[in-house]
Amino acid sequence: MALRYPAMTLTVIVAVITLPALVGACGRGTVFLRDNGYQRLLVAIDDEVGEDARLVQRIKDVFVNASRLLFQMSRQRAYFEDVHILIPDSWSDQAEHLAPTWQQVDKSDVTVGPVPADQAGQGAGDAPFTVRTTPCGELGLFIHLTPQYLLNDTLAAQSGPYDKVFLHEWSHLRFGVFDEYNEDDEIDFYAATNGELEGVRCPALLTGEMLDTVSQSRFCRFVDGQPDANCRFLPDIDSLPQGSGSIMFFTESNQVSEWCDDDVDKLKTLHNRQAPSEHNKQCAGRSVWQVLRNHGDFRDGQNPASNLTTPPATHFTLVKRRSQRTVLVLDMSGSMRDNDRIVRLGQAASNYLLTVARQGEAVGIVWFQETASIQVNLTQINNVTRRQLLQHVPKVAVGGTGIGDGLLKGLDVLEWGGGGTSGGGGTIILLSDGIQTHPPWVKDVVSQVRQNNVRVHTIAVSGEADKSLELVAQETGGLSFYYSDTNPSNTLNEAFLAMADAGVPWKQQQQQLASETAVLGAGERGATAFVIDPTASDDVTVAIAYTDDSAPVITMTSPSGRLITSVSPEYEVETSFKTIYISLGQMVETGEYQVNLTNPATREQNMYVTATARMTQGEEAPVVVRSQWRHQTVNFTATQQALYVSVSKGYAPVINTDVVATVENPPLTSSDNATSSVMSLLDNGAGSDVKKDDGIYSSYVTTFTANGRYNVHVLVRDVTGTVVADGVVGVGVPPSAARRRRSGYQRKSAPVESFQRISSPGSFTLQNYDASLGDMIPPSRISDLQVRRVGATSVELEWTAPGDNLDQGTAAGYVLKMTRDFEVLFSNHSQVVDVSDQQIMAGSLHSPLASGSRESITVYVSGGAATFYFAIQAYDNTSNISPPSNIVSATTAFAAQETSPFDPLVLTIVVSIAAGILIVGVVGILLHRRRSGSKNIERRRTKVMHPNF
Repeated sequence: MALRYPAMTLTVIVAVITLPALVGACGRGTVFLRDNGYQRLLVAIDDEVGEDARLVQRIKDVFVNASRLLFQMSRQRAYFEDVHILIPDSWSDQAEHLAPTWQQVDKSDVTVGPVPADQAGQGAGDAPFTVRTTPCGELGLFIHLTPQYLLNDTLAAQSGPYDKVFLHEWSHLRFGVFDEYNEDDEIDFYAATNGELEGVRCPALLTGEMLDTVSQSRFCRFVDGQPDANCRFLPDIDSLPQGSGSIMFFTESNQVSEWCDDDVDKLKTLHNRQAPSEHNKQCAGRSVWQVLRNHGDFRDGQNPASNLTTPPATHFTLVKRRSQRTVLVLDMSGSMRDNDRIVRLGQAASNYLLTVARQGEAVGIVWFQETASIQVNLTQINNVTRRQLLQHVPKVAVGGTGIGDGLLKGLDVLEWGGGGTSGGGGTIILLSDGIQTHPPWVKDVVSQVRQNNVRVHTIAVSGEADKSLELVAQETGGLSFYYSDTNPSNTLNEAFLAMADAGVPWKQQQQQLASETAVLGAGERGATAFVIDPTASDDVTVAIAYTDDSAPVITMTSPSGRLITSVSPEYEVETSFKTIYISLGQMVETGEYQVNLTNPATREQNMYVTATARMTQGEEAPVVVRSQWRHQTVNFTATQQALYVSVSKGYAPVINTDVVATVENPPLTSSDNATSSVMSLLDNGAGSDVKKDDGIYSSYVTTFTANGRYNVHVLVRDVTGTVVADGVVGVGVPPSAARRRRSGYQRKSAPVESFQRISSPGSFTLQNYDASLGDMIPPSRISDLQVRRVGATSVELEWTAPGDNLDQGTAAGYVLKMTRDFEVLFSNHSQVVDVSDQQIMAGSLHSPLASGSRESITVYVSGGAATFYFAIQAYDNTSNISPPSNIVSATTAFAAQETSPFDPLVLTIVVSIAAGILIVGVVGILLHRRRSGSKNIERRRTKVMHPNF
């Protein structure tokens, strides 16, 4: 079978006019690199942090010192030029504090805040970490620092100097690289070309020794021909000369101050691409510098080395947070009559005003037809003004469509709208269903919107809505949603909720507990249920919107059996917008609520059920669900779309929970109904999922119907989940994790109480889809290939099965490569002969299991004590083949230990550089010896001196 290698790339560069230097999608900040200086870098101090001028000064000190080190490490290509610090609005006013414009919490690159009280001393504790979801080379979300870490020098010293630790995390966030050490549950050694075992590390010249973390001895047990799980590599950092790499391996030493590279003449920073580190697995063996050279900040000659010897000074701007200012810019043109769009708009907008907008925020309303009109200027939200604002929600649809004029009127409200909150910045929520018919056009006003630092979120109602909606959202850093009115859905309510939470500190965000649509015939009954958990039980509201003049009969039963009906004090009917509200208030019962619906009308009607709650204020960490697309615009022939959903309790990952996404596809024609596809998201470290059990659930999106807009609804429902108390959600374990190996640290977990959440990242747009092209999507790359056991003549391998299309479906077969030459497998993979069926002792290469299943195979090896290297690929029925997997190695030298793990042997593991890499001369002396009479395996410390430093 001739295998086809599609010309599909793994990353996309989305053109955003506001950024001079373009980088990959998915990051949340607006920072960019221009003329070697990073600008618009935002640090947000959490509202829970008490006022402390020392904290602001320490943040400045960290960036000043990190800027100097970054300038050195980047070889004069980058430094921190422009840093903005967002101050909590509870702090006292200072003359240097400016009003915010573009600076919002959810756009911060660095957050400074405490860990939840019930997680203090667990997980990352006060050590810095980075939350990220994406593959190698792509942007992460944010770096987290605690005030205790910043202000307690003794505490901070446990992780290393501030500047090195921050650049370790900045490397995760900005450049998308990974740690070059392994975590506690991963094998810390690999078989080198010379048959010896070597520790996972970078650079390659670093020496060290074996350590049993349980006995704290230099004796390690062997199981199945490999060191057991308690055996860790203890590096001798003092063996490194000054100016060595890598800060992605170690940040606690003065000797380490570089990234690893591939220059064989610079042994101090020579990348160890044989080591099965997380970085090598995810980045296909490329060094950190190789990733940097291909990064949008430096690729194609961007930001060449400066001729300065020291970087220019870092400039700081202090901005004080203020309440949200939002203008609803709503389409009331004639096409909004179609499919009751104006009715659904009224229901969603009124729900936003009554239950979603927060007390003290300012809201204004603009309508547009051919031209726009200001209905109400900025009005601070309270219990009285909520009702007053309902009078300005449109109910009649007539006329043409002038979206550009609507945007300009929205800017007027934000700039001059009164309420004591005028000025630059703010948010516009723009909803429209049609093509622009009257100027000014969106493309002509978007630059003015950007200049005013206004963020625009958009809702496209129907597939015919103007394509400029996504343009203005992307240009201004806003969200985009798509509501197809050909099928009933609750997308409008989900969109308003998501947009209202953008820019709001996470503990103040509203949690959506349920979002259901019921279509009931005359007299028909239906039921649904949702769960209230202890961490989201404040201001609980259930809203049921309906479409007939006859209001449905609603009853709700609490976990204790209490019945709520139309005569209960919590029950209210808003007849002008056909919505029933059940307000449970605060400190409600926790558990499952049953909602029963009856349609009393003589015809069919739709009902839209929404349940929301605010996070319970207290010491217990709340359950938080966030979702994001990998790309906002997807080119079918060049990019791969993925959905990421993080599930955490505070910052601790929640694992073993159910995450299901329903993707709404565009109709094939305007007369067709939209279709949908359902997919389960997994946290298994395979396919689109970067790391197993980190609380990030993901899946590739491979089911497409047509070019256009795709929307998604995510349901997270848990009854058996587990909180990894000693962990952080996402990738970016703190550098201090290396120290856990020395103490035999064991990860801790606990069950989580049942919960339910709804989330949506909005919509994405598919381009260049052509069904006639056939199957162009290969299986996803296997990145978790590992050696399970080693025998005298056999090696057992394990991995997670990919799918037919990326991580969906079932592949057709596997191609396994085996060789004794690492360099050939790494550099010329296709030249290595495939493993034949005759060499397979157990398992099969021709009958893959379904995506996400664990696969295993046993390969026959011969030739005595030797090292073997393996890599695997999957292919589908149309001969599309995945990229090569991570490379693993196995040596049969210690296979005798598999039947008696205590066989006598004293082993000196020589930590050296593979022979195929080093062509610069003799690099040291490798020593090993065996001794009979011992019951364990010992590693003696070995110093390897190199003449070429």
